[in-house]
Amino acid sequence: MIDADDIPTIKPIKNGLKSTDIRPGKWNHVHIIARGNNFRLYINDKLASEFTEHLPEDRRLKRGMIQLQLHDPDMVVQFKDIRLKLLD
Repeated sequence: MIDADDIPTIKPIKNGLKSTDIRPGKWNHVHIIARGNNFRLYINDKLASEFTEHLPEDRRLKRGMIQLQLHDPDMVVQFKDIRLKLLD
C-alpha cells in the first residue's frame, strides 16, 4: 500500500513469487493489471507485487506513457509479444 504521504507499507505475499519460479535464460510471462489505483504484477502466473496507491486524486496520473525499466544495470532483458487491453 502507498499512503496519502507517498509512504509504502511492505508485507509478504502469501503464496507469492519465489526466486525458483523465475526461469533464467528463458522466456518468463509477465502480466500487469492496473485498475484504478490498484496495481498487480504477476510473473509466470505467480503474484510478485501488489499495491494500492492512496495518493489524493489530484496527485495521481490519469494517463501517460508505459515504460519498462530495470533496476540492475548488469541485467539483460528482452521483451516480446507485448499486448495491451483497456479495462472498464
